[in-house]
Amino acid sequence: MLTPVIIVEDSRAFTESKLNMSCPVCKQGELIMHYRVSKIPYFGEIFLMTIRCTNCSLRISDILAVHEKGELPERHEIKISKERLGDLVVLSSGAIVMIPELSIEMTISQETGGEITTVEGVLLESIEYINLMLKEEKNPEKRKILEKLRAILENERKKPSGKLTLVVEDRHQRSAIIPEKLWSEKVEEERIRALGMNKDLQKKALTLGKQMVREKMKELI
Repeated sequence: MLTPVIIVEDSRAFTESKLNMSCPVCKQGELIMHYRVSKIPYFGEIFLMTIRCTNCSLRISDILAVHEKGELPERHEIKISKERLGDLVVLSSGAIVMIPELSIEMTISQETGGEITTVEGVLLESIEYINLMLKEEKNPEKRKILEKLRAILENERKKPSGKLTLVVEDRHQRSAIIPEKLWSEKVEEERIRALGMNKDLQKKALTLGKQMVREKMKELI
């Protein structure tokens, strides 16, 4: 699991909406969606969503990036440089994060939902993952390989060479790598209430919520 840089704890910041869908698990409850939208100028929106059943324990959470110019690509790829360490990495559930030069690959859990981190956060989590592997690995040769990988990642975090590549793949096209200059100073958190709500964003959120339920159910079957 990648270390998130944005953690939402204030549930009052979320808007509640009915999806007008019955629960696909218990067939009795109604699905309720709680969501919040962060607008990023010149990019689009990031939707933080949680869907729950009013009757059973069904709960679905995810983070979805939506580009203002249409569908996002399935694959995002950048060179890890000093200028890109602060880029925002929006990872929807099921997305795959890779550093191919080091044969590193991590999949975002379907159970925990999406995550938001930075390019530097991906490097830090990769280092932590290797540290966990070193605690279990007894083979001297394999330990040397892991220690070498850790040293490379630590050096790249401190002084990026521009030789490593960060790749994000998401077949649902809801993940993104957003340049730091677009979000660091310009992100505006929009707490959308029932009164004065932007109807376009409300409609988009409801559509995304219903799509998310259908996709999650297909994966569980």
